[in-house]
Amino acid sequence: EDDPFTNTADIPEGIDPTKPVIAFTFDDGPNGSTTKRIVDALKKHGARATFFIVGDRIGSEKQIDAMQYAVEAGCEIANHTWSHAKLTKLDSEGIKEEIEKVNDALEDAIGIRTSLLRPPGGSTNEATLKAIKYPVIKWDVDTRDWESRNADAVVKQIKENVQDGSIVLMHDLYKSTAEAVEKVLPWLVEQGYQVVTVSELMQIKGVEMQRSVVYFSAN
Repeated sequence: EDDPFTNTADIPEGIDPTKPVIAFTFDDGPNGSTTKRIVDALKKHGARATFFIVGDRIGSEKQIDAMQYAVEAGCEIANHTWSHAKLTKLDSEGIKEEIEKVNDALEDAIGIRTSLLRPPGGSTNEATLKAIKYPVIKWDVDTRDWESRNADAVVKQIKENVQDGSIVLMHDLYKSTAEAVEKVLPWLVEQGYQVVTVSELMQIKGVEMQRSVVYFSAN
């Protein structure tokens, strides 16, 4: 049967597969103002990102607008559970509910369902993975932006750790993170990096994502 996560489509428009490619990811949003500010920075540099959103945070018009804005800019919306629950503490029914409730709310709000999951805290175990019927996206560059709340510290983490195929973890809740994105994108472009969504990254690198499998990068 066709696996919905196997994307054999062509390389996304405007991407040079011979140059390094990385994915930016943002967890815990949406946050009306900072999410839009991040999307504006991405647009300015021809970049895109994947936003792992928490379902119970998409209640207001402002947040729905922010997600719509991201989608229109070519960004990807993905699943970070309904209530930011630690999935390793739930049974398989509880896990499914945490995931599908987000999809139902998203379908109502902006007409899409997600195809990727990031478990809160990155916590998974064998039983959790079995219950998650989606590719599980972790990261290989952790900016620790929630800890520093400092744009320069975030930029430094990215510059020191990023490599071709990386998945960078950030959170679109903080002004300092939006500022970091504005600061680091020109440098990344200068270094020849192309910043894309997780799905695009995997597609470009020829990685066929499978359900219930964890990916830290495209390498």
